[in-house]
Amino acid sequence: MLLITLNVILVLSAMAAAFLTVAFSEHKEHVSAKETMNAFYVAEAGLNDAVFRVRNGDTAWLGSPTSPTPFNEGRFTVHAEQVADSIVIIATGTYGNQTYAIEGVVVAGSSTLFDAGGIGDVGIDLVGNNVVDSYDSESGSYLTQATRETGGQSYADSNGDLKSNGEIDLSGSAFVFGDVDAASGVSGVGVAFIDGVTAPTGDGFSLDQLELPVIAATPGLPYSMQNAETALLTSGEHRFSTVDLGGSSVLTIVGPATVVLDDLIMHDTARLEVDATVGPVMFYVTNGLDISGNAMLHSTRKQAPDVLVYADTDNYTGYENTDKGDSTKFVGLSGNGVFNGALYAPNGVVHLGGDSHVYGAVVAKKLWVDGDAALHFDELLLRKPWLPTGTSTSGTTSGTWSELESRGGTLNLKSWRRVAIGTEPPEPDDEPGEGYPPGKPLKD
Repeated sequence: MLLITLNVILVLSAMAAAFLTVAFSEHKEHVSAKETMNAFYVAEAGLNDAVFRVRNGDTAWLGSPTSPTPFNEGRFTVHAEQVADSIVIIATGTYGNQTYAIEGVVVAGSSTLFDAGGIGDVGIDLVGNNVVDSYDSESGSYLTQATRETGGQSYADSNGDLKSNGEIDLSGSAFVFGDVDAASGVSGVGVAFIDGVTAPTGDGFSLDQLELPVIAATPGLPYSMQNAETALLTSGEHRFSTVDLGGSSVLTIVGPATVVLDDLIMHDTARLEVDATVGPVMFYVTNGLDISGNAMLHSTRKQAPDVLVYADTDNYTGYENTDKGDSTKFVGLSGNGVFNGALYAPNGVVHLGGDSHVYGAVVAKKLWVDGDAALHFDELLLRKPWLPTGTSTSGTTSGTWSELESRGGTLNLKSWRRVAIGTEPPEPDDEPGEGYPPGKPLKD
């Protein structure tokens, strides 16, 4: 009996030790994850402080690292250099035992990719009963602002601009409440209603290519939710192959977060919601994006800057004269799909069809809108342009930094991304080249 008792005690002791080991390990991981997130916030504060100082003409500190600055129980250092017509800033935040480094690039010029409701590099086609207008999500929902009416069509505001380096075809019965700027002209003006200017401005533009996060090189696993499932993804970096949301499933992602996936497929009444209380969620789609049925992709407060989708796919080449491009790489909405956010697809055809609605903005190689689809530009994108990692608007004016300032250019954060600890900005005489913005990407 004594032997049995001793054996039981030994087994229980071993189990207790194993439990304590697992609990201690999980506690360490939890603490580490929390400290990493706080280190990110501290680094972000350092970057914001540096941008603020540059905007206010304080550039005497450029060229050498600053002394550690206390912030929220952590500390940050900043090192910046002037490179051609940009200032490259490395902000490093430390909290507890964790350190996080961010690289930011400040330029003179536009601070947002999304300065119009619809942008199509080679062309835009509105061939249905479509509506393009604008609203301000900080002032409430679209429906509460859509109190105006013209020709039986309700709308909110008249900043729903369209612009293209090619032609804009308005051969459908479209209502465009905004300016239409097409380098190669506008067709179908007699059919569509345009509440704005149609003369081309002559201001061309180019679409920057995407720089995918480092985690894009890692193979992802499929993620599927059907029926009435619910799930929560915490802030940070996530990599998937195909994310398929159907039924009445609800997936919530807490920002700030970066999600890289090959395909995002949403159908039925599925919802993908972003909690952007602390920061936005950036989706990088390498193949296709398909929102159909009554599916919805939006943030909990339904503001476009909270949800940024970057489609790094070429479904245009070889399918130049089609409305959807390569169907195996479809990017767009159909049915009653709803998207509250900003979509950037510099190499692709974006198709909006059915009775789908975009509350935000779309930038594409080619934009095709048919059926009863509507595009409602969220003017908040002009004031709160959460910036993508490694992308920006092109065409920055050349010249020295002082020359840019003397011309009265607005100084803005062009891009930001995470970099390895110890990364230094390039030398002042370096020229931005392939892979710019400079800096060594994080490898882990």
